[in-house]
Amino acid sequence: QVRALSLAKFLLRERHVLARTQFGLMRLDVDDAVQIRILEHGAYEPLTVEAVRRLVKAGQCFVDVGAHVGQFALLSSALVGSSGLVIAIEPNPETFCELQTNLALNDCSNVLPVSCAVTSEARIIHFASTQPGNRGAAREVETAAESEFLVGAFDLPSILAAAGVATCDVLKIDVEGN
Repeated sequence: QVRALSLAKFLLRERHVLARTQFGLMRLDVDDAVQIRILEHGAYEPLTVEAVRRLVKAGQCFVDVGAHVGQFALLSSALVGSSGLVIAIEPNPETFCELQTNLALNDCSNVLPVSCAVTSEARIIHFASTQPGNRGAAREVETAAESEFLVGAFDLPSILAAAGVATCDVLKIDVEGN
């Protein structure tokens, strides 16, 4: 599978592939470590995948802070069903577009994608990728000179209130911190 992936990347000069995964159809970037893991091993953080499968039930509200390209949003969308809600929060603009694509590919009408960071107070923050080849490693930086993009940041209760949600049943957080 890895050899085929490398060959396809070389021959097609394409960095994205469309793959059927256990979470649904996903458009994945073969230059990103997390997405390569999904392609090569079937999941990123398989123990967390199993925990989400055990914890999330139909009708619940699942909040995914650091949703990346949507592995957990897709999984929890199926688990909560049409009577539940998933709020998928992703600050990286490029990754957020990939999240939206993956949600659309799977007709996830019960997922609310939110493009922002989660902090203790509302503000604008400078973000930069800290590890080439791993967009999930983006984090806040001190100066505008280091910044790759600006992100609106809000506290989680404000994000939930804007979504019309008083509480969530299951919260997954996978973010970089300072």
